[in-house]
Amino acid sequence: TEFVATAIGAVNAQTALSMSEDASASVSGSVGTHKVCTNAASVTFQLPAGATAGQRCKATFTNALTSNVIDPGAEKLFGVAGTRTVNARNASVEFTYVNATIGWVYA
Repeated sequence: TEFVATAIGAVNAQTALSMSEDASASVSGSVGTHKVCTNAASVTFQLPAGATAGQRCKATFTNALTSNVIDPGAEKLFGVAGTRTVNARNASVEFTYVNATIGWVYA
């Protein structure tokens, strides 16, 4: 069981997202990061461009609004171009990149 616990710890360390806070109204995500968006007003979170299959990023909105926006930029989000509004207060959303046809999906 110690071997299994060590192996699980190693996998978790490889897949952990690096967390940082950002108080801007426009936050750029990057692969492998978890951005905690702390702006009191609505925030637009832009997903990273040029991702490869399996790469992840995450955004947490701490402003208790239902008007925060996810912007896939040049990529797609769920196979469709264009932004999406996060209709939940204090939401935390994690995305995984699939391919150029589908783009980003929930992790």
